[in-house]
Amino acid sequence: MIWHIVKKDWKLSWLMITGVAAIHWVIAAIEFKSGFLSLNQSLVQLRLLLDPIAVMGSALLIAMIIQQDAISGVRQDWLARPIQRWHLLLEKVLFVVVAVQVPILAADIFLGLANGFPLRQTLAAALSRAASMLLSFTLPILAFTSLTRNMPEAIVSAVIALFAWAMLMQTVFVAAGGGGFERVEPTLRSGVAWVGESLGFALVLLGASTVLGLQYFRRKTMLSRCLAVVFLLLMLSTSFLPWKPAFAMQERLSPNPGSGGATVLAFNPGAGRFHSPSGIIPSNENTRRYGNEGKVAVHVPLQIAGLPTDSVLLADRSEVCLISAGGKTEYCGTGEDMHVYKEGPDFGEVQTYQKIEVPVAVYRRLRDQPTRLEINYSLTQWRLGRSYAMPAVGGDQRIPGLGWCKTKVNDDETVVELSCMQPGKGPHCGNVCATGFLENATSGRRNPEYFACEPNYSPYFGDFHSVITHFNAGLRFRDALGLAHFPVDGSQLAQSRIVNRLYQPTDHFTTRLVIPQIMLQEWEAQ
Repeated sequence: MIWHIVKKDWKLSWLMITGVAAIHWVIAAIEFKSGFLSLNQSLVQLRLLLDPIAVMGSALLIAMIIQQDAISGVRQDWLARPIQRWHLLLEKVLFVVVAVQVPILAADIFLGLANGFPLRQTLAAALSRAASMLLSFTLPILAFTSLTRNMPEAIVSAVIALFAWAMLMQTVFVAAGGGGFERVEPTLRSGVAWVGESLGFALVLLGASTVLGLQYFRRKTMLSRCLAVVFLLLMLSTSFLPWKPAFAMQERLSPNPGSGGATVLAFNPGAGRFHSPSGIIPSNENTRRYGNEGKVAVHVPLQIAGLPTDSVLLADRSEVCLISAGGKTEYCGTGEDMHVYKEGPDFGEVQTYQKIEVPVAVYRRLRDQPTRLEINYSLTQWRLGRSYAMPAVGGDQRIPGLGWCKTKVNDDETVVELSCMQPGKGPHCGNVCATGFLENATSGRRNPEYFACEPNYSPYFGDFHSVITHFNAGLRFRDALGLAHFPVDGSQLAQSRIVNRLYQPTDHFTTRLVIPQIMLQEWEAQ
């Protein structure tokens, strides 16, 4: 009987299936044509137009397939026919997956292979993205559509649901005091965001299975709708997962637990004030512009001991509290991102600054008073994995961890542009931190390094936008204004190379820094 339902669904929806699949393949063709960095604005605009059409088309296709044998209501002819309900459920789920996701999976595989990447790497990235789409897109829409009686009701219900979601997000933003969702979503845009995301996926799978089971086997529409709302709220609550349990989960998954235990952070007043490279003191500018609503940037000098050679120490999160001499907690917030890296055989200690943005009102009360500063750090230690070199001009090389990379000089002849792409996670969205520098291979002179690390410790890849990720970096060798001079300039590019150093995470750990007395005004930027 399943095969008969498949044939019926195909006859009724083959045109829509073909059209949606064609849109996804056109998007893949545009991405392949664009290559590393598309300068064709027509292709860019066409891609921006087709992306939302593809999403809406896929959603409508899922709804159409389900509504051909609607569950809700009493006028469905399948109730009077000899069709077992588990046959109908199985056919709908499988047909939706094949009709919607298989064309996308095939386009992803084509995109990876057409760009010369190995089948294994391409297939792993494509399957991981397909699984993520199944849990975050296909199953929720499939279960949602089963709660409606026809297409108009499904569309109206979807519009109402989207409006309610937008109002909820606006309420959350207002509750955050206008300070962004990070205040109520601690893991947002962090390396451990995948923990809450995975809990959400599990709830989607459980909720969709429950709703579909009740609908297809019991036809309990009102109960299913109530449960759908409950599961939706539970799923949304995973976005507000507190930082500590999320990072604790990440600690348990450390590749080499305990290896970062020797790292010690200490207050280093002998380093002096932080000097802004631009010569502008942003804290004073904020004070003048925003008055009591602004923030003052305080840069606390730190000394880091025990950091291994060829390693990076990254602060995933720093929770800061300022406590007055009377013991009252005046302010608690988060510090700015901090990272340090140690290269070569130097066994000395590393110096850095922790930037803290203190509300102006708090700063004015505490600036000339002895204040206790407590910082709770969630840290990740990265160790050098691989190092690669490629020509600064005209380089064309495939680098594990970065993918297919090319180099060229920009039109202004001020920067060497490094562009890389690969299926799956790259340095900006994966378990890789990268540093690089422009080096004269003959003299050994080098320009300042770039540092790229926006970690995502997720064990899977789930980019909804594309199976191909891109990484771009610019290595400056000339200042167009002539104010700065570089050891490696334009005349040396023919003898120069870009050295890329890739780091892998080894340990996730926490530590606490307590400074019993600090005068905030002493550590404003100079």
